[in-house]
Amino acid sequence: MKQQVDLFTPIHKAIRAMLYQLGSELQCANMTNKEECRLMVDKLEHSLELLEEHARHEDEIIFPAIEKALPGITEESTEEHETYAKKVEQLRSLLAGLKIAIRKDEIPVGTVANLRFKFANFIAYYLLHMNHEEETLLQASIQHLSAEELLNVRLRVQLDTDPERYTEWLQWMLPAMDLSELVPLYRQVRLNATPEVVQKFDTIGNEYIPEHRWNSLHEMMN
Repeated sequence: MKQQVDLFTPIHKAIRAMLYQLGSELQCANMTNKEECRLMVDKLEHSLELLEEHARHEDEIIFPAIEKALPGITEESTEEHETYAKKVEQLRSLLAGLKIAIRKDEIPVGTVANLRFKFANFIAYYLLHMNHEEETLLQASIQHLSAEELLNVRLRVQLDTDPERYTEWLQWMLPAMDLSELVPLYRQVRLNATPEVVQKFDTIGNEYIPEHRWNSLHEMMN
């Protein structure tokens, strides 16, 4: 049976979890309070950095590998990345304006409302974009790339990620996955990753995956 290495679902589940949480926090945050507003702005800026890193990994590492097997298949997703980048710049502009407002102690209600609207719009767009990639590029990668090629792509992404940032991604990713996804992922990691990476998965999984699911994972691994 062909080993299915999924380059998209785990990281996309991490992103979905992050966006759901941020959207929920933003819509009820007391943005008239300077400290709470500053904290929310910092969280949003950091999340945009994470998403930009993910987009770069797709553009520079993942897409070229799939494109080599199926020329032209990543064109639509690449165009979506360009649209996404414009939306990110709009959000960054709003956040920069809020930073100035915080320093002046004058936080406009209209700016906060606009940020909430634009971020909700951004989430909606990004969720559809990830669905599209999973419907097209994920299936193409599994069908047309070998497990060895896919594992190599995953390794290149990992090596291109700062260790602290990689840990942060895993903290979002592992609790966002169900057991049917976690079990094959852990098996692949234990078979193909370095001892240090295996230990990182185990440490983060033990801390961030709920105990009953963590126990079930180990039972299913045996």
